[in-house]
Amino acid sequence: MADFMTELLELMPHTLTAQPGFSDAKDNFVPSGAAIAVQCQIEGENRLVRDQLGRERTSTRVVYTGEFIGLTIDDFRYSLPASFPEPRTDLVAIAIDPESDETGLIGEIVRFP
Repeated sequence: MADFMTELLELMPHTLTAQPGFSDAKDNFVPSGAAIAVQCQIEGENRLVRDQLGRERTSTRVVYTGEFIGLTIDDFRYSLPASFPEPRTDLVAIAIDPESDETGLIGEIVRFP
């Protein structure tokens, strides 16, 4: 099993930063706690997806994480790595889906506008 996980993580050359926090009364994001570095694969992919309210949105970036962390749309803001073309910070995910296999949850798929 360790060999499979090692091989899987070798396919994930990027690091996404996930900053936990919450929205205050004025709907401003307030960071709380330490940022989490998530090993992942980031790809450019235009796809029509539905957000948590069921609205159709266009996703231009998809992130495949190498482990299941429990990322959420409301409780995190995300930053793409500085080495990535068009690095961006303070991103809000529009969709997050768990990824699983026969052993259970193995990662998450995060989509950004």
